[in-house]
Amino acid sequence: MEYTEGQRVAFTTFMFQREAEHRWEMVKSEAKSAGEELTWNFLVKKFNEKYIWGIAKDKLAMEFQELKQGRMLVNQYDIKFTQL
Repeated sequence: MEYTEGQRVAFTTFMFQREAEHRWEMVKSEAKSAGEELTWNFLVKKFNEKYIWGIAKDKLAMEFQELKQGRMLVNQYDIKFTQL
């Protein structure tokens, strides 16, 4: 399912409003426990771990569900199937 840019922004904003303070406290705690400084790179890494992987996983699941051999040869289909 495709979402418009506006829908993506609205959803992300909603998620951040509900989770932002809690997530910020967790990230600070993780940084302190790991002895790491709170840098932009650390925050981006934690953001990606929390949100981007889930989105990518959902996209891969959709690709898997929609995978059809179509005009691909069996070995091409096998490669694509294995990649997903």
